[in-house]
Amino acid sequence: MSDVSESSSYMDAPVETKTCRNCAAAVAGDYCATCRQPVKVERLTFRELWFEFMNRVLGFDGKFPRTLRDLTLRPGLVVQKFIEGNRVRYYSPVTYFFLVVTILVVGLSLFDVSFLDIMASQQLIDPGEQDETQHRINTVVYDWMGRYLRAFSLAIVPIVAWVAGKMFRKSQLNFLEQSILPLYITGHSFWITILAVIMYKVAPLPYLGILSALITMLLYGLGYSQLMNYQGNARAFVKGIIIYLLGSFIYIVLIVIGMITTFILNPELV
Repeated sequence: MSDVSESSSYMDAPVETKTCRNCAAAVAGDYCATCRQPVKVERLTFRELWFEFMNRVLGFDGKFPRTLRDLTLRPGLVVQKFIEGNRVRYYSPVTYFFLVVTILVVGLSLFDVSFLDIMASQQLIDPGEQDETQHRINTVVYDWMGRYLRAFSLAIVPIVAWVAGKMFRKSQLNFLEQSILPLYITGHSFWITILAVIMYKVAPLPYLGILSALITMLLYGLGYSQLMNYQGNARAFVKGIIIYLLGSFIYIVLIVIGMITTFILNPELV
């Protein structure tokens, strides 16, 4: 009888609850059900910081290498999963974009390389064949591009999304959904720029920028052939390439117009 009484008393005993350090909600388990803050937090050590870095930044759970792999081989699938509401399997396009751009910015600073150096190493500009005015204009433009890298990079995304919406009218994707693929690919293409920064200090690879453009074009074709396959893979692939080329053309025209206007209004820059 006493055993039954003790068992009943044990079952009726209240579960120990604690208060979440983050949101102050009552917590009964190892994690807060509201914000997922862990109840037990290890003392801050270098080992703990390293584990946090590997887990959050590099995706110790496989999210980062999975995103990197599938954006290279199956970009349309990554976008489709995100549109369908899967927020766990891959990095979000915004997170991935800013992660890669941050790595690029750190690389430029670490190796003490400027965009002007990168363009010259790619043989896209030859300082020896430029007069003083051309050289100063290039210096100002690439200084701006390096200083406002995120803004310049993001500017092409809405343009490509708008072109894609016109090319795939029957896709039923809204403007923001159309922006996901170009945002992913814009961030993904920076890996080649990161490679160019590294190789600049080792052995500069000429025409790596042209290779980057070709790979980006193929990623657009592959991405849209997987995402918009209701039109047929081949047709969607060709449309994806056209979207990239047309979007890039509009982007360059707008950049040139903006630069010319800036130099006209601020002649002291030249």
